[in-house]
Parts: sequence; C-alpha cells; structure tokens
Amino acid sequence: MSPGYFNAAVHAAVFSFFLSVVAHARIDLNLCLDGFAALLREGGKPNSFRVLMQPQHAEKKRFLEKALYPAVGLRATHQAKDAFRELRILPEGNGFELGGFGEGHNVQVVWVEGATKIHLDTTTGMARMLVPKGFDFEVLPDKGASQIRKWLRGHPLHPFIHDPTEQIERERIEVGEDKRHLKLVQEQGIQAAAESVLDERESFIFVAPTGTGKSEVMMTVLADQMNKNAALDRSKNPEDRKKARRLQIVMADKNDLVDQLYGDATKLNTNEEYTVYRWGGVLEKDGESGKKTDPPPDLAAIIEEAEQVGKQVVLVTTIQSLVPRIKEEKELYLAALKDVLSTVAIDEAQHAGAPETAPILIELTDHKKGSKAFLYGTTATPTHRDVKLISEVFKGNAFL
Repeated sequence: MSPGYFNAAVHAAVFSFFLSVVAHARIDLNLCLDGFAALLREGGKPNSFRVLMQPQHAEKKRFLEKALYPAVGLRATHQAKDAFRELRILPEGNGFELGGFGEGHNVQVVWVEGATKIHLDTTTGMARMLVPKGFDFEVLPDKGASQIRKWLRGHPLHPFIHDPTEQIERERIEVGEDKRHLKLVQEQGIQAAAESVLDERESFIFVAPTGTGKSEVMMTVLADQMNKNAALDRSKNPEDRKKARRLQIVMADKNDLVDQLYGDATKLNTNEEYTVYRWGGVLEKDGESGKKTDPPPDLAAIIEEAEQVGKQVVLVTTIQSLVPRIKEEKELYLAALKDVLSTVAIDEAQHAGAPETAPILIELTDHKKGSKAFLYGTTATPTHRDVKLISEVFKGNAFL
C-alpha cells in the first residue's frame, strides 16, 4: 500500500515492476490461543474445529497453535469473535482444508510420510503446503513464519496484505487485530523490510517522501541485522556460528549525508558492542567543515576484523570511495565480502542505478553465488536514475 504521495499514473507508468508490500500487524498470540481454546470448547453450533480434539488429529491441532497462529493471527480460524471458518479433514486423513476466505481461496495443509522438507504446491490452483509427517515447526528460527508467508503469498490470509479489502478489514476489527493500513509509514517500512529478510529476498527499497523517517528505518534494519548475527555468534551450534555475518556497510552519494549516517550508526538501538568506521572523504564535526577523520583501516583490514567471532563492524562510506576500491581487486574483495557481509544499506538509493555501481551491488548480494547479504535502500526520488536498472538491483522488491 502506498502512503499516498505518488499518484496512480506514476505507479502505472513508472513503478509497475515494483512489488509493493505493506506492514505486518502485531499478532497477539495469547489472543489467538484463547480464541482457539474457546473454539474447541464451543458446543451447540456448527463447529468443524472440534474434530481436532480427537487424538489422531493432534498434529493438525499443533500446527494451528504453534505455526499458523504466530504467523498470521486469529483470522486463521475466525471471521469474527463468534464466527468460525470451515475446517475439513481430507479424505485420506493426512491433512485439512480451511475455507471461508472467499471464492477460490481455500487452503490445504497435507502431511506426507517420508518427505524430508516442506514443499509449496501450486499445481492444483489451490494454496497447498506439503509438510513432512512429524515435522516440528518450532525448530525453525522463525517457527516457520517465512514458509507460511510464501505459502499464502497473494492470499487474503497473508499477514502482509496488498490493497486490503473491506472484508479483510472488517474481519481484522471483529477478531481484535490491528488495522494495518493505518500504521505509520515508518513502522510499515520496518515491517515490510523485515518480511523481505525473513523470506530471504536479496534486496528491498523503501520509497517514501522526504521527512517520513527513512533514515531511522534504515538504522532499525541495521540494528535488527546486527542482533540476529550476534545471536548466531553466541550459539553453541557451530553450524549457526558459520552463518553469522558481522559486517554492515552503509553508503550514500555525498559526504555530508555520510557524516549524518555515521552519527546515526554510532547510536544503533542494540545492546551489542560494535565498531563504526567512517571511511573515505571528510567528516564535518562540531561545525568544523573539512576536518579529517582518524585514518581508518584499509578495506582488507575491516573485512579481517569482521571475520572474528564476536566482532560486529559498521562501515560508513561514500559510494565513490567503496565501489572503485572493490573494482581494483574485484575477485579478491567480492570473495572476501561474501563471507562477512550482512547488510548493504544505501541512502538516496537512486544512485544504486548508476551504471558503474549497479553491477557491483548485484554481485555483492547475489544469493545464487553464495552471498547472504541483504541490500536495503531508501529514496524519495527513484526516477532520478535509470529506473529499470534500479529495479534490477533491488529485484523489484519495494515499499511504495
């Protein structure tokens, strides 16, 4: 959903290739579980969910409680406080179908004996999720929320709704959920970016007018990424520690903006210890323009520091300083950064569409080539560069 700054003609003519998403409402899990308990106790009305009380359906009941509710909220089973959806156990007994979402929007979950991973099946024209029998969603870092969102992409139950309808909004109010489209644009941007990270997308661009707090959203994304990777570093599981990426790179086109970002980066909302480097250009400090920074480490030394377990590093620099440096020894730096880079954040991200910059950013965040980095950009003026090239850099993932 758009914050209302860009008119429909601009959307149609310029941004048609962007995927616009909206915010995730806060899900009250206690509300969900209380509602489910009441649903299972309810008697005297048509109530197909009571079948889940039978022992042979324990796995289906556990999926609703432990996976579906935390991902999508009470609307999974309720249309209103005392109005329930339809649940049908499949003839084979190995799954169920949920209805009551509107024509053509029933969904199925099927447990498959011998399967080893979750599979999303769209071949039947219905959203079907095939789950290994006995699979425990709670072992996943997000309890399976990202898999469920992929399963429900484009469905009215998806927690990140595109263009909320009157029916969806009415249901949200009646079951006690937030009206997501009334949230502040900052919160919307943060949550939409969070969805992109959880769904393992490579990139995301936040397009909003000047003064809507895009830089604050960027710092929240950086803090969240840092917290996530610090937690991996502390894990007793060596496989988790291998996944940790300890370097966040923040870039902008102009030195004065980089100076501002440097100041913001020193005050991230995190309890983790981290080092911030201002690299390249000059730092304007205490009104004294042109004062040189202390000589920071070379890029190779910064990468080496980020390779150390327990270290968290933020590099703030200009695009003009970093991109040419990488190009000098492209293969060396791209390979080294792949193993340490968590986030590349760009303010005034229209500059990502520059022909000399775009290829480097694409390679730094190419998950098919082993990168785990997330590319995050903010801009109020995405059309000031080659819009198609910007779309290619950010893979069409945008909040508008």
